Amino acid sequence: MINLKRNIAVLLSTGVLLLGAGFVCDYNVYADDEPAQSSTVETKVATVTTTNLRVRKGPSTDTSILALVNTGETFTLLEEAGEWYKISYKGQEAYIHGDYAYISTGTEQEKNLGQKVVDYALQFVGNPYVYGGTSLTKGADCSGFVMNVYKNFGISLPRTSSLQGNSGTYVNGLQNAKPGDLIWYSGHIAIYMGDGKIVHAANERLGITVSSVYFKSILGIRRID
Repeated sequence: MINLKRNIAVLLSTGVLLLGAGFVCDYNVYADDEPAQSSTVETKVATVTTTNLRVRKGPSTDTSILALVNTGETFTLLEEAGEWYKISYKGQEAYIHGDYAYISTGTEQEKNLGQKVVDYALQFVGNPYVYGGTSLTKGADCSGFVMNVYKNFGISLPRTSSLQGNSGTYVNGLQNAKPGDLIWYSGHIAIYMGDGKIVHAANERLGITVSSVYFKSILGIRRID
């Protein structure tokens, strides 16, 4: 009797119990007992950078126009088709030209600060450039634009482009730049959008606009966080 009790105790301690002849239950071998792993779905989003952008049925200017969309509107990116982006538009596949949108990657749950800065800045595309100005609607110069965009998020930046170009933390190379980073040029400053584009108060001719990141020779890249 003592040996039987000892044997049962040993079997229980190892997670194995003999029930009758030949039946074994091992609580350590079932994959279904593993806890479910949570995951975060990552998506790519196309953000429009111009007014009255044509949404087309196919990747060509010969295809029919489904709608006109404006600066700051975002759509789930389905595929990059050469110069065109295939997007989801009101539940159907559609296309916009890549020259007038940029691609960003993020979680569905939350955008980071840099992407929020870009989305906010794009609202003012088309407004005038005014030397010495700081108004996002009535006119701003390059540093006035950057300063007041970031001010909306409770972040104070210096007034001049040279001081802004030395703010925040150093980013080593454009390949490491993220949306919201400051792109510093000689006498100029801009906000990086990602996908090789910037939003900035360019000059009196162009006003607040979207340009290639190679608008001028880059002196430095800084991250504001």
